[in-house]
Amino acid sequence: TWSGLCGSVWTADPGAANRVGGKLVCGYVWVNDHGATRLDLRAPFGGMKQSGMGREQGIEGVRAFQDTRSIAHLDPDALAAG
Repeated sequence: TWSGLCGSVWTADPGAANRVGGKLVCGYVWVNDHGATRLDLRAPFGGMKQSGMGREQGIEGVRAFQDTRSIAHLDPDALAAG
């Protein structure tokens, strides 16, 4: 399909739910449930494919507004040792 917003897995086996849920190409997977009223607002939310861009909420939602930078401090002892 062209969209991948949400999916659900229906099983009594938690291991199977994790295996199948991990293979679904969608942004949010419910186990033995389905519906937008059941979203955990602490979890990042967003789709894959043509279901939108990026994530909202959770740490991934915060990271969408961050720029990663690396800062290297020169070791003054290494400089003195030449």
